[in-house]
Amino acid sequence: MNAICAGFADPPKMCKRILTDEDIESDLIVGVIYFDDGYTMKHVIGICAFFTTTLLLFLCCYRRHAKREMKFVMDRKIETAVNHYIALQQNDPAEREM
Repeated sequence: MNAICAGFADPPKMCKRILTDEDIESDLIVGVIYFDDGYTMKHVIGICAFFTTTLLLFLCCYRRHAKREMKFVMDRKIETAVNHYIALQQNDPAEREM
């Protein structure tokens, strides 16, 4: 920020405060950069909300995928069982005599 402000022939009000400050890193109350604030409760709640939303989205997608896979496996097993039943009926000699 100091380099940007130094480029002005007539610096704006915000830049005048930065340019007159000798050591901007130790004096953080210049009005532009506040390193001492850290994380506020809004930041923590926002991060938690983001991760919760991401987790719920992942779980919904996983549940959908698992349902599709289970349906595919069940359809295949049902088809195999029906084919096996039909084959048994065709090979049953008692059915042919009637």
